[in-house]
Amino acid sequence: MRILLAEDDKLLAEPLLDYLQRENHVVSWFSDGALALEALVAGGFELALLDWMLPGLDGAGIVREVRRRQLPLLVLMLTARDALEDVVTGLRAGADDYLVKPFRMMELAARIRSLERRSLQPY
Repeated sequence: MRILLAEDDKLLAEPLLDYLQRENHVVSWFSDGALALEALVAGGFELALLDWMLPGLDGAGIVREVRRRQLPLLVLMLTARDALEDVVTGLRAGADDYLVKPFRMMELAARIRSLERRSLQPY
């Protein structure tokens, strides 16, 4: 799967990149939200993993713009914002799933597989 990772914390992004690549995903990393949105609009990604707190444009703003433009993209929010209101806000903004930091890589991989499986289901 072609994944865009929007994460400004290098200490989290690098292990994520390594893990996802070992899981046979092609991953592009952006530490700035505005640049991440530009890349998503340009196309070629199937999944966006979005941190909420990003410079340039936050993850919620990215997902709102992705949905406004009707881009064919799965979105999983990866964030430390764990309040129920934040989870609901992220999902209402258009995220397909929401995972609170810290998380285990195995859970992230399972959620990615679940999203991928659901995206292939005929409706």
